[in-house]
Amino acid sequence: MINKTFEIRGEETPEEQEVILNHFTEKVKQNPNDQYSLNALGTVFYLLEDIDLAIYYLQKAEEAGESDEERLFYLGWCYFEKKNYAEALSCYIKAYRLVPNYFDCITQIGRCHYIMEAYHQALLFYKLAEEIKPEDLYVIRKIVDCHAKLGHTKRMWKYLKIEKTLGSKTAYTSFRWGYFYTEENNFKKALSYFLKGIEYDPTFIDNWSYAGWCYYNFKAYEKSFLYFSKAYELNPNDTCWVLNYMGLYYLKTNREAQAIPYFEKSYELDRNRNNPWVLNQLGWCFKRCDRLEEALSNYLKAHAMRPDYHWNLNEIGYVYNLMKNFEKSLEFHLKGYALHKEARIAKSIAWRYTDLNDKASARKWWYTLAEMNDKDDDMLWELAWSYFTDKEIDKAETYFKKFMLVDDKEYHVYMNLGHIALCNKKEEEALQYHVQGLKIVDSHNEYKKGYLSDWKYVEHRILDKSIFEALLDKAIVRTYNEL
Repeated sequence: MINKTFEIRGEETPEEQEVILNHFTEKVKQNPNDQYSLNALGTVFYLLEDIDLAIYYLQKAEEAGESDEERLFYLGWCYFEKKNYAEALSCYIKAYRLVPNYFDCITQIGRCHYIMEAYHQALLFYKLAEEIKPEDLYVIRKIVDCHAKLGHTKRMWKYLKIEKTLGSKTAYTSFRWGYFYTEENNFKKALSYFLKGIEYDPTFIDNWSYAGWCYYNFKAYEKSFLYFSKAYELNPNDTCWVLNYMGLYYLKTNREAQAIPYFEKSYELDRNRNNPWVLNQLGWCFKRCDRLEEALSNYLKAHAMRPDYHWNLNEIGYVYNLMKNFEKSLEFHLKGYALHKEARIAKSIAWRYTDLNDKASARKWWYTLAEMNDKDDDMLWELAWSYFTDKEIDKAETYFKKFMLVDDKEYHVYMNLGHIALCNKKEEEALQYHVQGLKIVDSHNEYKKGYLSDWKYVEHRILDKSIFEALLDKAIVRTYNEL
């Protein structure tokens, strides 16, 4: 028989829970404002993890009569379970006002504020909880976390030492120390704590994964991979970031094909499938493996998630270029440049206009690149060659000479400057350029053949044969005859 002295313990069997539900449901039918029965139903539904019905009956009970701190606490917990932190906080504060030293309620108020990123308020309530239970390890840890979020470095380390004393030598305490050292970019000190934590408990995953992260920052990629692998072995179903770093290990060692399964698994484990970073890494790997359709597919998925990421737009442009779809390539490069005016994107746009034989637009973008980097060798060469083929000899000469200052080992520049000198009837200067060009290719017979062939072809076009023959000095004629 259930009577007014009955208390729900939370240890009832399913059969007992059914009896309780039937009893109090009948009571509420007889009296919809029976606060005790409404409260009992709310409590049982909470224990059955039917949160919506629990909220319904606990709220009804609260409205039916005098407020109760435990009921408000349970109601707050239900809202907390549904991640409605504002409603949860409202219930907890009402309970706190009824009983100001209600420890569990105070910690939950701090917890709600912390989740809602109101770190000052969270710290205030955790400090109140500390006054009630000065050695509560959870409270001390949350005070550490609040000070860390607020940038109170000295107070954070003060409480971290208290936490270390209370927590004794545990894997989690070591992890916490290591973690806060990583926040200060002191990876050497952090690593020592992660490794110590592994000694305390080899099954504590976070010490393995963060030790791997430390080694990754030391560029000790092989060792990093070993620690990440152990973390993955301990928990293969909830380690997205670990898988990402395992994939990055293969990228760092230029083994993109081996990186792909790790990024794919990471994306598969991502419950919300909303990480464009992983898709971009997959796009990069597929591109490097010449699997262009798959690269494009992943890049476009990433673009749909984050349309304003210029790097992704430029990569899509690169893939379309590799697929010889220059119009689509240009479209995405232009979108990328609109978001981020970067030299390499301007360069890509200039190349695409060059591929599309739009000389005027290409020249415009080479000039845009020149404003960002006036020593880019591709820009200097393309402008020089563009003017040269348009017979704007003076401008071509200017850019070929600028190119020569950046790269004086490219024999074509000497050949072209020689041609320009001949056009300007500067025969001696022309010979000097051609002799210098020949010296550069002197050790490569195949280059010599090409050089002299190109030279003779152009010279015959711009000079009378008699002038051309007269200009060939003995050294070049001898070389030409030997070849």
